Amino acid sequence: MLAYHMQNNQSGISFIEILVVLLLISIATSLFIPRFLSNKPRSAQKKFFTEFTTLIADTVFQAVKNKTVYQVYFDLNKHYIVVKRYNSKIATDNKHLKFEPMPIDIFLNKINVPTAFTIQNFFVQGKDEFTPGMKMNEAWFYIMTDGNSQALILNINDDSDNQETKFSITINPFYSQVKLHDTFQKP
Repeated sequence: MLAYHMQNNQSGISFIEILVVLLLISIATSLFIPRFLSNKPRSAQKKFFTEFTTLIADTVFQAVKNKTVYQVYFDLNKHYIVVKRYNSKIATDNKHLKFEPMPIDIFLNKINVPTAFTIQNFFVQGKDEFTPGMKMNEAWFYIMTDGNSQALILNINDDSDNQETKFSITINPFYSQVKLHDTFQKP
């Protein structure tokens, strides 16, 4: 009897076990594939958010280190954001024009804005800098010498892949904390 029991104790996979594994795989696939496909447009948002967060963090570090005010300048026609440093030697009475672009090799101080992104609102300190009905070419906000920044809310339409999605990036003025939101934000 012992010999008979040992002969029937073979290792292997039964047909029912294979069916159970296939069922689990099909359930997992049906749950995760739609999520993966629906989040594809969000990958552009996440990439932009990551680059923007790095740009802000690097600028805050430079502002504190160099005890200098920096301007984060948005060129809306050319679709880029560049960091400019305050220069008191620039001969102009307009304080917003007393900033010069930083050399590119010092830190991450320039990023591109995807052409599918349209900034709808640019709230600085609670005031929308965009005038309704007018096309804006530029906008900016400041990062101070102590690492704080102006409060900022960017409401952005993303028209990537023929799917319009709305998202928002906010900056808390205390230590310039950046957050990504799935909907438009208000001051």
